[in-house]
Amino acid sequence: GLCQRGRRMTTIAQYFQQLDAQRILLLHIARSDANATTYRISSKPYATEAADTPASTLYSPILAGLPEFRRTLNEPWDGGASTGFGTVTLIDDEAAYTNSVPASGFAAMTLPRGSVVTVKMAAPRHLYPLADAVTLAVGRVNRLGGDSDDRRTLEIVDQTKTIAAAPITVDVTQGPLTYGEAYHITPVLVDPGTLKYSVHGDGAVQSIDDVFDDGVPVTFTATASAGTFTLALAPTGKVTANVKGAKPTLGGTPTYVTSTQAIMERLIARAGITGLSTSFSLPSDTIGYHIAASTTLGECLTELARGCGGYWLIDRTGTLVVAQYPVPASGGSTFDATAILDQVTWTEWDRLHNPIRYQYKPNWSPGLQAKPAATTAVANFLAGQGEVGSVSITPAAETTYTESPIFRTFFATQTPAEDVAERLRTLYSVPRKVMECTLPYSETLSIGSTLSLTFSGTTYDGAVIAVADVFGEGPPVQRLSVLV
Repeated sequence: GLCQRGRRMTTIAQYFQQLDAQRILLLHIARSDANATTYRISSKPYATEAADTPASTLYSPILAGLPEFRRTLNEPWDGGASTGFGTVTLIDDEAAYTNSVPASGFAAMTLPRGSVVTVKMAAPRHLYPLADAVTLAVGRVNRLGGDSDDRRTLEIVDQTKTIAAAPITVDVTQGPLTYGEAYHITPVLVDPGTLKYSVHGDGAVQSIDDVFDDGVPVTFTATASAGTFTLALAPTGKVTANVKGAKPTLGGTPTYVTSTQAIMERLIARAGITGLSTSFSLPSDTIGYHIAASTTLGECLTELARGCGGYWLIDRTGTLVVAQYPVPASGGSTFDATAILDQVTWTEWDRLHNPIRYQYKPNWSPGLQAKPAATTAVANFLAGQGEVGSVSITPAAETTYTESPIFRTFFATQTPAEDVAERLRTLYSVPRKVMECTLPYSETLSIGSTLSLTFSGTTYDGAVIAVADVFGEGPPVQRLSVLV
């Protein structure tokens, strides 16, 4: 009766905040065989009840421990993020399983590479059902190991490497890939006999607006539905074009894709990545992006995210997260000296920039020497990398700043590029610290979460830029790097 009343009074998250809470780690390893076999492993004895799915199922308490699950942001100028799992040790080679025929049993595990691993934290079943268990991480089996005592080790990885290495293939006989508003891209001559050029080797584009021969406009006939144009006369120099790019058919409707998110989604599909949950938080303004030669999806995602002052990573649940680098702010949970589990250490951030310089409307044929007949505006544009601007603050006394490197964006206009530069100015124009701390696993803080740390009479508002989930013998904790 007391247990039932306790269950009605608190959520499982509130229960896990109690010092005497019992935490049971569950490991589900799902194969892709015909019978949908799932091995069910636990850190302590655990069984589901009739109301659970699956019902009345035993778990094998053979889990000896979990590695740290880590996610770390690089700084915006560097772009990207890194994630890491590690190796799980199981003290037996046999485990309970469920599948379609028969419903359950015990057997020696067969663990093909790529099997999906889900890690959950459960409370005792008489307090909370299996459905309430908190998902801690989702990964995949990579390398296996073992020993003569029937112990089994398995390395868990996420999809980062798979996504990063997926090829984005450009067929040089068909043309480059061009998305959004792209200026002075180099088209591919696909038919010398008719002077036919391709600006997008994957079909229709929104429009082909201008064609140049060493910066001088030339007469052409566009076929936007095929992503091609033909010249009236043979060129004498390098041919470039201003293009509004890919217009794929999405949901039965030809759609001109212009935002960073939409272009990323097209590239993810082109790379053959399916069934991927995604979460985007990026500016929706028009960009221009041009791929002249074969590359990888990871290179493209990193470039595109960095162009928004952002990053991409696979989070603990297996979701592809793409977002802008977090800015320290108030509004999150507050952790005081009674909640912080260890000494807080800090280091100064080593960059202090003013002004922040940025680039937009990139030139996809930089350094091209225009002919004398070209306009001054076109000649100047071709000579550089694109349009540039800067944002600055009034320098603080006794503070040394360095002028920032030019931050490259892909935006077609200045305003969204300036917005990203202002975000960087907020980050880099004032002295900042990175604080390292350990907190109880009372809520699942993630990259970008805001929080406040209070100690020694001072409160610091910050944003999480690195997190490691640690599941050892004692209560799980999170080791954080917080930018304040």
